[in-house]
Amino acid sequence: MNDQEIIAKLFESRLEFAVQANSSSLLERAAKPITVESLNAAADQLRDTLLLASACESAWQEHKFYNPDRKNLAERSLFIEKWRKQELLHEYNSLLKELGREDLRGIPLGDLREIAAIEREN
Repeated sequence: MNDQEIIAKLFESRLEFAVQANSSSLLERAAKPITVESLNAAADQLRDTLLLASACESAWQEHKFYNPDRKNLAERSLFIEKWRKQELLHEYNSLLKELGREDLRGIPLGDLREIAAIEREN
């Protein structure tokens, strides 16, 4: 896998970060050879400086507006973690609904994505 494919894999699970805006920073910080794990570790190290994806940024701005006392970096990290989990769960449930296969519940999201992609091709 080349670097761009590895980055794409990372951003499948780290929905909160803007892909294009953060790719070079992550590649610079990640341990070599570049792997999804090394990029994920770099994302954790840089999480307070990386640009958020627009959906996550909008949700964070709304959160700060309604919770002005909870807008520090620690709160941001907690918010982003919760937001990411909700988005991944939403994607998971949407794929199950699209496939009409509740019997697939429990398989990893990556596998469910692959099954959905195959179904879309057919």
